[in-house]
Amino acid sequence: MLTMPLSFDALDWLARFKAAGFTEAQAKVQIKVIEKTVEFAVETTKQEIADNRLLDEKTRQELATKGDIALLRAETDVKLAQIEAKMERIKADLEIKIEKLRNSLVMWLVGGFVTQTALLLTVLQWR
Repeated sequence: MLTMPLSFDALDWLARFKAAGFTEAQAKVQIKVIEKTVEFAVETTKQEIADNRLLDEKTRQELATKGDIALLRAETDVKLAQIEAKMERIKADLEIKIEKLRNSLVMWLVGGFVTQTALLLTVLQWR
């Protein structure tokens, strides 16, 4: 009469409905409704399981493995070492430039002091 993948004893339910006062036609309609409901639930569950498997697969593809993380860490370490080396070169260049500026400033200060002293002596001599 009815075929379902789940264990659903239609004859047992037919007997139960008849015992409850349903006619055979009414009981068969009720059983058909139950079967359709169960079929719908089973198909919906199957689809949800398939959707979850698909989602799980997509999620799995997006997850990083330990190897991915180790590779990223190694690449990051290399980049960090390169940045640190570049910063050291920049620091050394800045120290050289600062020293040159310091020397230049000292020369200007000494030159200015000598010039002022010479000017002052000249003015005092003419007085």
